Amino acid sequence: MWTFPCSVVAATLCALFPASSGQVAPAPVIEDLAELDAASLVDRLPWVDDWSTVADGRRQLVPVAEEVWARAREHRLPDDQWRRLLLEKGVLRYHPRWCADRPFAVSMRALPVGEQIRISLDPVREGLGDASCGNLRPMLCGLASMSILHEELCQELGVLPLGRHDLGFDVLVESEPESWWTSPGGEAPLRPVLWRGTLSIEVEVVESLAGAIAPVADADVDGAVRSALSLEFLDRGWSQPRAQLRVQPDSIAHPQLRDLGLSLELQVLRRGFPVGEPARLAVGDYGMNSDWSFDAFGVPGDSVFLEAVHPGLITNVDARDLLSVRVRGTGEGLERLWHARRHWSGELEIPLVELMEPGPK
Repeated sequence: MWTFPCSVVAATLCALFPASSGQVAPAPVIEDLAELDAASLVDRLPWVDDWSTVADGRRQLVPVAEEVWARAREHRLPDDQWRRLLLEKGVLRYHPRWCADRPFAVSMRALPVGEQIRISLDPVREGLGDASCGNLRPMLCGLASMSILHEELCQELGVLPLGRHDLGFDVLVESEPESWWTSPGGEAPLRPVLWRGTLSIEVEVVESLAGAIAPVADADVDGAVRSALSLEFLDRGWSQPRAQLRVQPDSIAHPQLRDLGLSLELQVLRRGFPVGEPARLAVGDYGMNSDWSFDAFGVPGDSVFLEAVHPGLITNVDARDLLSVRVRGTGEGLERLWHARRHWSGELEIPLVELMEPGPK
């Protein structure tokens, strides 16, 4: 028979029956998403890259995205909430400050809703190109799909003069038709229109990249960047394992990373001298071979192989002490890092053994 000290029993009873009420604390109330108004529902909608998850081997929408999309399909999502969905949840991304020496560009993400959806933006201002994402026909070729995705991630609209601009767009959201067969009369199949509306964005064009995405480096930011870096050896059937440096920002623990662009030059050093050529990684550029991911705030993570780190270090522990990695923030490719409002311009030299240590840095 189990026995417990009186103090344990008393503490347990106090937890279950608070003195103020004398009742057991109620269980958390599960929110009924169908009862929420549209604005409250979109408030709860995650970043577009997190709308779906895999359960039992199948990809499905998370509940709040499922409810939002059900209303959108039934034309029950108001115009202002469509705009919020596109602008606040990462479907349309842009830099509010842009450098004058390059054409203004935007980035778009197709809606991951399990059906073919196309979003088109037609600028009101003459002389600017349009932008779009998604396909109304299923893509059967993986390489073609990746190529289209990469094009959608950076779409140049045209050159803007210095100063502030309010850019308006006519927006069309279409769904795939039930059938692609042409009618006997030669008429093309109708594409159901889910939303037709307008939106606008404010952009300030400045003279330099530093004015658009300002450099920053201090001890606090340096420490946050350091916490995102780790190294491991991967063996995926290659002739020998390869050293992979991962950049995995935790913007919950380090909020200063949420708007910070990381374009990194990574140089392996042996006793302070360079070994091999430096590797480069713009975290969030989403190249065709990128291993990218996102955190809850849409801050990207990525990885790069450091070929100068020999796989013999897996067993040769003493040799690890001779190596370090110099990490330097650069300005290369920042215009493609769509979350960035600032960029890290600092420099760190990190012993290899520290990069290989598991757990928080």
